[in-house]
Amino acid sequence: MHQGNSSAKHVSSDFVSSEHCVASSPDGSNEGSDHCSSGNTAFPYGLFSLVSVLVLGFLLLRDLLDKSGDLSTLLSMHLSLAQTFLAGSKPYLDYFDFSPPLVFEFAKLPYLLQTALGTWLPMRVESLTKVLVVLAMLGSSLLSAAVMVSARRQLVERLSFNLPWQERRRFSRLENALSVMMVPYLAALWYFACFVRLQVGELQFLYALAIAPFLLLAWLAAEGLNFQPWLRFLLGFSLGIVSCFDFPFLPISMVLILVGIFSSRSLLQGLLSLFTFQNAGLLSALLLGGLHYFCLPDDVRHAFEHWVYPMKILSYQTFDQDMAPLGSSPEQQLHYYLAVLALLAAAALMRFQPILAYLALVCLAGLAINLLEKQGFSRDLLLADFGSVAVLTVSTYFLVSRFPLLMRRRITTAGELPAYIFQIGLLAVGISLSLFLLKRADLAYAEGLNPHPVLHRSDSSDINIAVGENSKWKEPVFILCDYPDPAYPLLFNLERSPGAYLVNGRPMRLLQTLLRLGPLTGDYLEFYEHIKDSLCFSFEQRRPQLVFVHGTDAMEFLTAAGLRPPLEADYDRIEDVLFLTDNVAPREFLGFYIDFAQFKRKPNGK
Repeated sequence: MHQGNSSAKHVSSDFVSSEHCVASSPDGSNEGSDHCSSGNTAFPYGLFSLVSVLVLGFLLLRDLLDKSGDLSTLLSMHLSLAQTFLAGSKPYLDYFDFSPPLVFEFAKLPYLLQTALGTWLPMRVESLTKVLVVLAMLGSSLLSAAVMVSARRQLVERLSFNLPWQERRRFSRLENALSVMMVPYLAALWYFACFVRLQVGELQFLYALAIAPFLLLAWLAAEGLNFQPWLRFLLGFSLGIVSCFDFPFLPISMVLILVGIFSSRSLLQGLLSLFTFQNAGLLSALLLGGLHYFCLPDDVRHAFEHWVYPMKILSYQTFDQDMAPLGSSPEQQLHYYLAVLALLAAAALMRFQPILAYLALVCLAGLAINLLEKQGFSRDLLLADFGSVAVLTVSTYFLVSRFPLLMRRRITTAGELPAYIFQIGLLAVGISLSLFLLKRADLAYAEGLNPHPVLHRSDSSDINIAVGENSKWKEPVFILCDYPDPAYPLLFNLERSPGAYLVNGRPMRLLQTLLRLGPLTGDYLEFYEHIKDSLCFSFEQRRPQLVFVHGTDAMEFLTAAGLRPPLEADYDRIEDVLFLTDNVAPREFLGFYIDFAQFKRKPNGK
């Protein structure tokens, strides 16, 4: 240690290592002293991280594969659309969705993998999708672990040299923060997945997996640590690819990069970080996404630029009144309570765990997306949930880890048993928490599939039963609704193909709003005419076996567009149905049990 500028003494293990040092100020007052571990662990610290990830990952994968038919709404819809695109249909022209085109390329992967495996390893697309998501989680965990292990190794090496007391204190604090957060940060990814079990695989979920290791890199790079170029590039590339999955993702990524720049030790160092490998990876991913986009057919690009993008911006600007009345939208109090608690914890403890500041920003970004979407579905809160769960996990682990430090005078140097007990106890608590969250998801899944126990109407059937009874395997079914949840995962599970253009019916409401203000012009008129022509063609060709129209607004849209005559000419209206469910994931809805008018194709064209 630096002679005259610091003093050192050996103390007992605080569950991480068997050696610590105390950095003193030049006047010997020990002001601001901080413990730092030497890296000589009595029991390999990384082993607890590995065991935690493997055990929690096994529990999640087993739960995912044990159940079927529980894919989230947008994931199952994207898989259904990807299958049609592999068969030759075109995005935005044959079927409408708000997602950028790169999403559908990734949605094709399970089908391509299923074809490649063939009879060697036969698996359903749903199972392959779940396995791919768990592998993505494992990759995120391993990359996060690689960043933290590399950072701790660098800090231990630096602390072995003679350093000024200010530098030694800073590195000591940083190393201690890393040593405490390695296990909880990795475990937080899996707790998050268990907490949002019924939304696993959604776009915000994938973005959270990509951003988890990148946050660590941004924080530690701002502290002046160096990492392997391949690791930097890979993390930036992964974040760049997933940033192309939804419109708000790229701005959030840019903000996090700027936060890392302004958090650097000096402005010059921050500006130089613009030219690092992680930003090169991010830029490469964006260029690759742009290349893919410009390789699309001209009519597909025209539809995305002139129909999809304007509709998405209009959706951000329009409030859906159906979510306002009591009971007409999912109850999300728990998500907001967790976010508030997490933000308070981050504000209180970010001095000791600086990563909490980055996670708090992610939580705020997720809440901002939820406000931007103005829908209130669980899938719009996933990024906020990740930030909340990660903050609370790291904070709780940090507070619990202080107890062995407070008790260190009562623990002998040879008494390493408390370290084992501490880690094993935390692992047991983590397993119990995961099992509790998975059980909670099971109950929500059961409630979401069963008819509502109070509001069940004996005069109306459930839409799930109606699709099963009035259509056959592979027959197209069209559900015209402002949101896709009544259609998916129902149609994906029953293997009914999309029956008409508006797989996601939100443009119907948006265009009706514009029509009340005056005649449509420009891109809006072109898009409206395409919807009319597509739906009219589907009805006249008798393509869907069943047509469900949700409420008076959807019926008014068909009437105003002149689509009632071709629909009623070839389809008989049979009993109305309901979307009977508790308003919880995976079957959330807007609107208070509004009837679906059900039309069935007439036999022999009569």
